[in-house]
Amino acid sequence: MNKKIKALSLYAISITAIFMVGFAPGTPQDPLISLSRLNQEITALRDYFNGRINALSSQQSGISNADIIFLQETIREALIEEIRAELMAAQSEVLELSAGQTVVGETGTKIILRGGTALVYSQVANGLVDLTVGAELFNGTYAPENHYLLVSRNDGRGITITSDVAWVVVEGAFTLK
Repeated sequence: MNKKIKALSLYAISITAIFMVGFAPGTPQDPLISLSRLNQEITALRDYFNGRINALSSQQSGISNADIIFLQETIREALIEEIRAELMAAQSEVLELSAGQTVVGETGTKIILRGGTALVYSQVANGLVDLTVGAELFNGTYAPENHYLLVSRNDGRGITITSDVAWVVVEGAFTLK
């Protein structure tokens, strides 16, 4: 691939990243996103990139139609993968758990204990961030009900259920132990 295509690819991918920050679900600009809104944004981005690629390619000599098609596909795949990652991170799952089960989240996972009791579980010195009150909860302390808890790193943090049954809302990637 020649230098012009590489430069054009880098430009297009960086523009994709800039657009995704503005449209990401859960950002202050767009706290919620519907499927129809997501489809509108994807269509708008695709049209924008196609227009920019065509405009730039008409200004550049030596760029073939095959290179333009390859660039369009590369941008499309990068955009789809970014959107897929954002949607997976924003999905919530409601779990009914029993005593002894542990929910361990990955970086950025949010946990809300809706009913029952649980202890903070952490394999490291730090614990969970309680976003509701702005505090850190360390290993072995009780997880408060209806508080928004954040797993800040992918190093074995979560909650362990201590009641017979508990209901937990988890946003993001997690494993059950």
